[in-house]
Amino acid sequence: MREAAPEASSTMLLVMFLGIIGAQGLGVFMFAMLPTLRMSLSFASLWGVISFSICGMSYPVMAMHPTLQGLSLLFPLRHYFLLYVNCALDGYPYGFRRPRQWALPAPLHQYR
Repeated sequence: MREAAPEASSTMLLVMFLGIIGAQGLGVFMFAMLPTLRMSLSFASLWGVISFSICGMSYPVMAMHPTLQGLSLLFPLRHYFLLYVNCALDGYPYGFRRPRQWALPAPLHQYR
């Protein structure tokens, strides 16, 4: 059995960290934009359910309608999934996915 390179584990830790930051930033954005806590929780749960369907884990995004393909870019889970596949499964270094790298913490840029 071949051992993973040390840079592979640090890359995956970075990908997981960016996924968490992206999800938290989106959650803060939802809670800041909606008027009541109940409505924001409902919207966040709806967003979570739809994100599993549209991120490409269960159904390929390339086979979706072009409108849904563009809409899938709004979900942080999609970017995390693509980074995970490229880094962990395909073995690419993290630097090859620069657009996805900055898409995960993008919701946090509005609070500067």
